[in-house]
Order: sequence, then C-alpha cells, then structure tokens
Amino acid sequence: MNILSNNALQQIDEAGLHSPIGRLNSTVSQDAIDAGLRKARLLRARAFHQAVGRLVDLLKGRGGSTR
Repeated sequence: MNILSNNALQQIDEAGLHSPIGRLNSTVSQDAIDAGLRKARLLRARAFHQAVGRLVDLLKGRGGSTR
C-alpha cells in the first residue's frame, strides 16, 4: 500500500509554494538573475539569426552553409 496519498502529495506541493523565496534562493542575487536573463536573451537572439540565415541560404539555393 502506498503511504502517501494524492492528497498528501498535493499538500506537500502547496507547502512548497508557500515557502519564502528568500530562504529558497538566499545565495542568488537579483544581479545574478538579471545577468542570466541577459545571457539567455542573447543566446536566443543568436539562435534566431542563425536559423533565419540558414532559411535564407536554403531559399537562395545555398543549402550547404553551416554558419
């Protein structure tokens, strides 16, 4: 027999949602979070531009480009 019921698991999840954020991530500063977001946006923009470049190459008949 399973000791934890679905209700017990739901209560555990809800307890985690009510935990103060400062205690969960006390070592992570807002500056570090902002820097991570900037890097993620930069990587996403680079990936987008590479994908557009590959699409343009494909449409122009230069499908072998690896950029």
